[in-house]
Amino acid sequence: METGLSEDQSLPDLIPWLQIVQAKVLSSQDVELMISTKIPPVSTLQLHLKLDEQMVAKDTVSAINVIVLAHEMSV
Repeated sequence: METGLSEDQSLPDLIPWLQIVQAKVLSSQDVELMISTKIPPVSTLQLHLKLDEQMVAKDTVSAINVIVLAHEMSV
C-alpha cells in the first residue's frame, strides 16, 4: 500500500500488504493501520494516515480489511 507524500518522515512510502494486520476508521478522512513489524522483537505498530480528499475512510478500511482477511484465509 502506497502512503504517498507526507510531512512525517518516519512514515514509510510503501507498506507491504502482508504486514497490515488491521485497519480502523478514525474519522471521515483518517485511518489507523496496525502493522506487524518483522524486526525482533516482533510487534505491531500503529500508523495514522490522512487520506486524499477523494477517498472515504470507511470504504478504504473495508477494502484493506478484506484483503488482509483474504490473505489469512489463503494461508
